[in-house]
Amino acid sequence: MSRRLVGLAALFLLAVVPNVGISATTAGWQVVDAYYRFDVPYPKEFTEYLKDMSPREWALDLRQWEKPLAGSTHVYLKNTGTEPLLIEDVEFAGISLKRAIAFSDQDVKREADPASIFFSDLSAAERKKLIAAGDPIWWRARPSRVPPGEVCEITVRLRTNPPSGTVRLTVCTKGQKPLEVSIPMRHRPRFEYISFSRDLKEMTAFCSAGSKPPQRILLDGEDITSNCTIRFDPDLKVSPVVAKLTTPLKRGKYCCVQAVYPDGSKATELVKVWSDEPAYGMWGAMPGDASDKETAKRYFADLAAHNINTQMEQIGSDCVIEFLKTQEGREYLASLGIRRTVNDYLKQGTTNPYLYFLADEPESADFYVKGVPPEYKMGCLTQGMVNKAQSLHEKDPVTPCAVNINYTFRPQSTYAYGEIPDILMCDPYYQARLSHAYDRSPRRVPLYANARCIYALTYLPRLACMPRPLHMVLYAVSAQSGKGEVKFRFPTPEEKRTEVYYALAGGAKQLSFWWYTPTPPGKKGANGCGAEQPAAKALWKQIGLLGAEFGTVSELVAASCPVDLKTTVETVVGGCKELEPSLWTKTLLSGTDTLLLICVNENLVCDRLGTVYAPIERADLKVDIPDWLLPKDVFEVTYKGIANVNWNKQKALNISLEDTDLTRLIVVTADPQLRSKLVARYNEKYAEKVAKLAELE
Repeated sequence: MSRRLVGLAALFLLAVVPNVGISATTAGWQVVDAYYRFDVPYPKEFTEYLKDMSPREWALDLRQWEKPLAGSTHVYLKNTGTEPLLIEDVEFAGISLKRAIAFSDQDVKREADPASIFFSDLSAAERKKLIAAGDPIWWRARPSRVPPGEVCEITVRLRTNPPSGTVRLTVCTKGQKPLEVSIPMRHRPRFEYISFSRDLKEMTAFCSAGSKPPQRILLDGEDITSNCTIRFDPDLKVSPVVAKLTTPLKRGKYCCVQAVYPDGSKATELVKVWSDEPAYGMWGAMPGDASDKETAKRYFADLAAHNINTQMEQIGSDCVIEFLKTQEGREYLASLGIRRTVNDYLKQGTTNPYLYFLADEPESADFYVKGVPPEYKMGCLTQGMVNKAQSLHEKDPVTPCAVNINYTFRPQSTYAYGEIPDILMCDPYYQARLSHAYDRSPRRVPLYANARCIYALTYLPRLACMPRPLHMVLYAVSAQSGKGEVKFRFPTPEEKRTEVYYALAGGAKQLSFWWYTPTPPGKKGANGCGAEQPAAKALWKQIGLLGAEFGTVSELVAASCPVDLKTTVETVVGGCKELEPSLWTKTLLSGTDTLLLICVNENLVCDRLGTVYAPIERADLKVDIPDWLLPKDVFEVTYKGIANVNWNKQKALNISLEDTDLTRLIVVTADPQLRSKLVARYNEKYAEKVAKLAELE
């Protein structure tokens, strides 16, 4: 079939089945689905937090490049032949993207070379044509080598939405005729989150809920609806789906998940299968000479005592790095239940890493790239990140990859980078923002009177990386000048506690802290929570206690999605009923049978000196829970263990809380066995450590 006829066939199918996408078969492959994904708009009430800029951002005059949000195009191909299918190129606007998005050998110190259409051999007319059509930033075929019977996803990320309302791609494969695909730009259902149980025998998904829930669930083209529990509430924006799989999925496999709705519309995603215990990590390390094995062991023991389960990259300690090169070091780490992240394949002898760390804040280096007009620099490091992730997957398909971004040139860069890794990381750094407000914009200090910005700045990257997990990196240092003077204090324990809860409420599935490394007296830098100062010790203790809470419910968090449930709150402080209740609440739906209610006491103020707050004597909550969720148990998870909660169910769920200090984590469940499971987990992993932490001053 000629290229033109294939394209006409695809257009015909779109015309007769407008909401299903493309379903065409040709020469060993089938187009399972194709659609354009618009960036989900960031809520306007949060945009004030995006106005804080670094000096370099002011110097670059952001007005010259800011554009409306855009999107990406997605094509899902199934290999129906008997031989592997090799995706070699994609043409957009009739131009090869392999040729157009070319690399420069500039070293911008972010683990990848920059790439841009301005580095290619395109003519001026071709470059202008590409920009006018939507200005592609990066592209990929994942995986590029598709085994028989498997599905791949072809993605093209654009800087602007195509003005024609239609995206046309040509997929070029080795030994096959090119396939032309024409995709109308329509809003469609999508998955907000997809996860897998630890044994890979269960899949939990949250997909768009319109007037009706999805009717069928497909996994790699197989209808698994009969093994699924699908719930629907007309007041919720998502429908939870739990699929019991007849055989466990293969770790590292890309699987295609689809939800088919009664009107024929679909939500389609390709996700990497993995399911490890969510990271509760620490960056940095205890410094020491290369031969100092005992210091390295003491450091890792300190992590384990504070419930840290993952050593993040950027270690910066000779003794720790050398210790991890040894079999003894790796076995010691494993004996403590601590995993490791690395930034390259089998770095320093590490085997079975928790994840590959692609780069730290690559978008902050975009505007250091030379030879690209300022308004086109955002995203110059994306193609390098894509290629690095692809290369690591080919060498080690079972380990996920992650990249950390820091809100530079946002929100555009957040969306541009958000789809690339298996796990997106972000570092909002509340205390740095509060410090900068005092230094540069005192009028903005009230905006950071509490840490609610962490919720808003978790909300944005979650929109960008859906349906993949989000990892939030929280600040755990004091800034020092070159004379060793404190430029800004350590985070208070109260701040860190509320930050963790705000991050979980925003949809974070993993957490880590930057960083442990103490700065020597009289030296400039970020003095980490491993320092000897009392404020550092208090912070480090709180991180350990929070680790017990997070770890106890981490599997519930890993299978959860934020949902907006109507909640009415009445509070009493100082013996008086508050006119404006100071208890902030959000809800996470975990699977189909459990709800996590996250509460933060906002009767609190943070400033240069620290944190002051008043406890809430009583809080009465009414939560309109979904009709299908019939609670059999309601209880609280704290660092001390599991506690009873005063509750009853009438039209709404009624909960009464006495003496709320800073935060509350309430579990509402239809599973009568859940409490006993969490008690057993807490007692096995955390009770002894918490008892020792409680003894520390």
